[in-house]
Amino acid sequence: MEKQELATAEQEKGAGDFILAPIAQIRRCLSQPRTFFSPKKLAELAESIRTNGQIQPGIAKRIHDGQYRFELVDGERRWRALQMINRKHMKLVISEVAVDEQSQFTASIVSNFGGEDHTPLEIAAAIKKFQNWGVTLDQIASRFVKSISWVSQHLRILQLSDEVLELMDPELPEDEQLTYSIAIELACLPKKLQFNAARIIMSREMKLAAARNFIRDEADKAGAPCVERRKRRPDDEYRVLSSFLKRVERDINLHSQRTQEFYDSMFSFRSQQDPMDSIMAATRIKEKMDLLSSKIRESVEKQKARYKSQKALRSA
Repeated sequence: MEKQELATAEQEKGAGDFILAPIAQIRRCLSQPRTFFSPKKLAELAESIRTNGQIQPGIAKRIHDGQYRFELVDGERRWRALQMINRKHMKLVISEVAVDEQSQFTASIVSNFGGEDHTPLEIAAAIKKFQNWGVTLDQIASRFVKSISWVSQHLRILQLSDEVLELMDPELPEDEQLTYSIAIELACLPKKLQFNAARIIMSREMKLAAARNFIRDEADKAGAPCVERRKRRPDDEYRVLSSFLKRVERDINLHSQRTQEFYDSMFSFRSQQDPMDSIMAATRIKEKMDLLSSKIRESVEKQKARYKSQKALRSA
């Protein structure tokens, strides 16, 4: 299969929009937020490439660093899978635009964090890196297309001890792993108490509610009670909704203003199913936004009716 691919594109000279670059000259993105790659899923991808060839090119930028001439912006799973089956070349689309570390890191987030599973620690580390660059929680949430509370919860992972983080290792058997939801609760304990509490919770096979109560009892005993979260008021809910709508409007404006040529290029290397999945997702989003709009409109009508009734009572 690789001989066929080599026959369709001259090495390093490009054929169409991609080149076939020697894998020995390609390195992973040094700021890649992802560190765990499922061996099982990599093996499945490698077998697919062995059978069908590399259908989707990776994206890379040119560099000059010793033996390396390319650094991946997107496509590390394909790069790893190709090496597993001893392929010597990789299809690449070369980005000619100068990319700084933060822009490249953001591109990796957009490309990767909507796809295959990522560990909570990878996500937390990526969020922390954005914070170190001065990016706000709202902006981080927008880049992940998540809520601010989702971002804040993942940051709590960084408050866990190394021993507890080891219990979340995705390579452990599933029944030996500490779940993310319980790990988040453990973060309120002092680090010196977290591991022992985690082992007790796992040995007793506690569900989330029981684990939460146990953790709070342990925190009270240690004189460091977990802070109860204040129930959100209507004003809080409005701010969440307003932030969400602004973020959606901003992102939709960005994508809707792209040219047709942009989308033609985007989907040229994707499977036929990918644009169909995108259409279906956009349709579902529209239906849910229409439902949201109708609920807000109904609230407005009720508000008008209350105002009219109150006005009539004052006039009586």
